[in-house]
Amino acid sequence: GGMMMAAPVPSAASPPALAVLSSPPTRARRKDSSGERENGSDEGKLKMALDFHRAESASLLKRCMLLAGYGPHDTEECDEKYLNFVTEALEAENQSLLKR
Repeated sequence: GGMMMAAPVPSAASPPALAVLSSPPTRARRKDSSGERENGSDEGKLKMALDFHRAESASLLKRCMLLAGYGPHDTEECDEKYLNFVTEALEAENQSLLKR
């Protein structure tokens, strides 16, 4: 028999990623005399980047599960299968970072 491929997830399943990638970022104003940008310190940018990461990470984890054949109910954030997958994914990411 042939190898079965997972059906692609419809693009409507990941609107947050599309919204972030299709919306142009707000440009910061020119540097003022102190060298800091008027529209965002590094601390503010870090917080915003972490917020984006949190949202995108959850979407990516769910999308990966769906592509692997899990059902939508398995990707709910309190589901045991989801929690197990998140744990495995984070452990793999940590191992990857430790090897650098």
